[in-house]
Amino acid sequence: MLVVALAAVPVALAAVPRSTHTSPEQKVLTLINKQRAKHGLKPLRSDGGLITVARSHSRDMVRRDYFSHRSKSGTNPGDRIAKAGGHGAFGEDLAWGTGTYSSPAAIVKLWMNSPPHRRVLLAKDLRYVGIGRATGTFQGYSGAAVFTADFSGRVG
Repeated sequence: MLVVALAAVPVALAAVPRSTHTSPEQKVLTLINKQRAKHGLKPLRSDGGLITVARSHSRDMVRRDYFSHRSKSGTNPGDRIAKAGGHGAFGEDLAWGTGTYSSPAAIVKLWMNSPPHRRVLLAKDLRYVGIGRATGTFQGYSGAAVFTADFSGRVG
């Protein structure tokens, strides 16, 4: 599923602590940037606030066993990205899998093969990203990995 908007979200929320990508999350970013380079696009830059909110959303989906851009508490991608300091264009891609289908390569391949997700990954006006990954039993499958990628045109 895809959410993209071209309007700033003027929401003043508490500062979000800054995080860094884990190894699997960084691998997803590397693979996304390889796809962007193939299409003549600048690489996405990692943002700690976006990482924090993306990871939090993935963890929430695993913990509460749902798969949606809208959280069980009612927040949407725009809310989360604004909380992280993102503004301007934004987008969010979600995916999950088990076994080999939960690898960073499989997740990026899935997104690239889905026109709505591909549009987000290759959007020229998106410049920053945070990848969040959570693992556990999900939708009845043990060993699942749930990914959230939150994108923004600007941060700060």
